[in-house]
Amino acid sequence: MKKATIVWALLFIAALVASGCGQEKVPVKTMKQEFVNIATGGVDGTYHTIGSALAEMLNKSIPGINVNSQVTGASIINIDLLSKGYADIALMQNDVAYYAANGLEMFERNKISNIRGVMALYPETLHVIVKKNSGIKSIADIKGKRVIIGSTGSGTVTNARHLLEAYGISFNDIDVKYFSFADSATELRNNRADVIFATVGHPTRFIKDLAKLVDIEILPVEQEKIEQLSQKYAFYKAQTIPSGTYPGQIEDVQTFCVTAILAVSDKVSEDMGYLIIKAIADNANKIKAANEACSDIKIENASVGMTLPLNKGAERFLAEKNK
Repeated sequence: MKKATIVWALLFIAALVASGCGQEKVPVKTMKQEFVNIATGGVDGTYHTIGSALAEMLNKSIPGINVNSQVTGASIINIDLLSKGYADIALMQNDVAYYAANGLEMFERNKISNIRGVMALYPETLHVIVKKNSGIKSIADIKGKRVIIGSTGSGTVTNARHLLEAYGISFNDIDVKYFSFADSATELRNNRADVIFATVGHPTRFIKDLAKLVDIEILPVEQEKIEQLSQKYAFYKAQTIPSGTYPGQIEDVQTFCVTAILAVSDKVSEDMGYLIIKAIADNANKIKAANEACSDIKIENASVGMTLPLNKGAERFLAEKNK
């Protein structure tokens, strides 16, 4: 984590230096331009697609702002970047945000109190992926297998641990591997892994691409286990991946989801928070067009699943909408 933070610090400083290189050519009235970084996820994941679309949309919607989307390791790293001032806006899972704000799980010794919510976006569904010829037919069969539980710094790691625990399996019972989504697909395809866990909006490109190359199956989660997890962790909700979502998927798959949320540093002003959520509300169709997973984004659901205290501007905007 320290290396990632140092790299981000250097990138942030470099961006500031670069922004000042041509100041003599810039008219005085544009000198107040505000530079903003959005922390997203891996290039092959939903966060990066949406973050890039958000950056483009905010640049067009808010005068004087210069927004750049940045590739990251997703939720946990994004919270670290926000809290330390190396990012201004970030995408993250609502369960990981809850842990951060309450000093739980991976944040047990590092409670984060300086990030704020903007809005809840869309469901992020847990996919448990195997090859059809693997002999793995249920979550219980995963014991003893080579299992990719997400990339280091992603919320998938915790979701995988919770689900396996519900089946009486610990990380000590499997061969744990950490890979990005794209690398996970390569590992499974080349028989160097047996199972991929991926918490991501569906449908997602890397699973679609994988399904075109090999016959895969998404393992269902038993209803009893979903109810057990939902009672223990309030942010887990039952979710169905409809048949036909991915190539070769002929049946609905029962699983569970968390919620993707947009958050900001507490240094982001009330006025800026207001403008950010207003821009999303005014341009929701553009965000939806960027990725199929965003089809559920609705401003009326902006507070559903939110696990952080809201930025005052976002709070004001939603209050006005609800009048």
